[in-house]
Amino acid sequence: MAAGKIDLIIEKGATYRRTFIWKDKDLTGYIARMQIRESYSSADFAVELTTENSGIIIDIIEAVEGVEAVEAVAAVEASEGVEAVEAVEAVEAVEAVEAEKDKISLYMSDTTTSALAIPEGVYDLELIDLLGNVTKFIRGSVQIIEEVTK
Repeated sequence: MAAGKIDLIIEKGATYRRTFIWKDKDLTGYIARMQIRESYSSADFAVELTTENSGIIIDIIEAVEGVEAVEAVAAVEASEGVEAVEAVEAVEAVEAVEAEKDKISLYMSDTTTSALAIPEGVYDLELIDLLGNVTKFIRGSVQIIEEVTK
């Protein structure tokens, strides 16, 4: 299977978060790594995110059945007067229940994005299973937007 192609936009000076979902794939025990480089042939990377440095977090979604799923749906349907955040969380809970999807989240602090010294680049994100097998999950280009307020 070829890696998915997703282009990223990162704003310097802002916290960066992005979540990807791998449908019907159990990522239990996996680790992940990602590097952003100015070009494919660049010797050095601009930033490296891994599960070890907390730049990548793999959330394992446990299958939920019955009552909890019904309660999540009821929370969405009865969201009149409920805080918007609670309603969104309830929708996410229903989606997780229905799809049983594991999530892969990227994180860069504002300090990390401020330090990016390239205007654009390329990246790929690899997943490594317990046996050491590497799967290229996603790849693409990266556009880095300069910061105005410092």
